[in-house]
Amino acid sequence: MIETLEKGFNFFIDLGGPAMMFIVLTILALFFKVPLGKSIEGGLRMAIALTGMSAVISLLTEAFGPALNNFVESTGITLSITDLGWAPLALITWGSIYTLYFAFICIILNIVMFQNFKFKLAT
Repeated sequence: MIETLEKGFNFFIDLGGPAMMFIVLTILALFFKVPLGKSIEGGLRMAIALTGMSAVISLLTEAFGPALNNFVESTGITLSITDLGWAPLALITWGSIYTLYFAFICIILNIVMFQNFKFKLAT
């Protein structure tokens, strides 16, 4: 059972972040009774956004890399962290191999908490 679940997760992870999120968001939208066309559109928009952010970050890294190296050489300032803003963090988060695991745990936890909440309302 666990091996089958792990193979299923690995299949999604091997697809890459944008494809994985397209599938997950489309299925989630269908679960919440969003029409099929809108579900696919939302998943595609997320996949395109992730691909676009990845491309922009790569272009900026390549474009600014030589200038930053020259800056370091001329000033002697060496910084260990580069802050690019929220976009790389979003890309790392949604493109991570652990995102699907975390989403699964969050869904299970929410179901358990919701059941507990319904039980308290009934008493």
